[in-house]
Amino acid sequence: MDLETSGLNTQSCQITQICAIILNPRTLRIEPNGIFNSEVQPIFDDEKAIAAGWGPVEQKALDVTRKTKEGLMQAPPFKIVWEKYLQFHKKFNPTRSAYKAPIPVGYNIINFDLPIMERLCQKYGPTYKERGSLLNPLHRYDVFDMFFGYTESDPKIQNTKLKNAADWMGIAVDENSLHDALTDVKVTANIFVKLMHLQREVAKQTDFTRAYKDKELMI
Repeated sequence: MDLETSGLNTQSCQITQICAIILNPRTLRIEPNGIFNSEVQPIFDDEKAIAAGWGPVEQKALDVTRKTKEGLMQAPPFKIVWEKYLQFHKKFNPTRSAYKAPIPVGYNIINFDLPIMERLCQKYGPTYKERGSLLNPLHRYDVFDMFFGYTESDPKIQNTKLKNAADWMGIAVDENSLHDALTDVKVTANIFVKLMHLQREVAKQTDFTRAYKDKELMI
């Protein structure tokens, strides 16, 4: 999942795009009709935005995401998109069980997207008791952290930007196409699928009780 926003403040920013891809947890393939993508019309009038509990739209944020006021004015307002997004999620969790809800996956979602999603749930629903039916409350995969975990000792990796993660995994991506939620979700999904296949193969072939048993433990 990925959100494009009107700024970086997770407690007030408006949403300008929501995108999600549902992967089958066993095959790691996209589920049928498993893509949601919609731009969102924010409130451009600063006073009206603040009165509605949002922050103003920042031009810098629009520049980064290559969105314009004229283009976003053609998009549906947030409440309509949010309701469609909730219905999208319900298709993939018909039992409404929190523990069978989709596990959130994204790039830097722990620091950015998930706090925003929590705020949106508090403001627009689902309610607290129902919230688990939207996203799994126990598990999450932040590909940002996964990438760092594999490369933290590699001096060739200068930073953990999504473009660098894609390059490291051999996934071709035009840097100028990033910061579009659909592009970012697809790139992140491809990195995630590769890392999950690797993780599963390593786990099957490793006897963890004997792994590095001759190394001195420092604890």
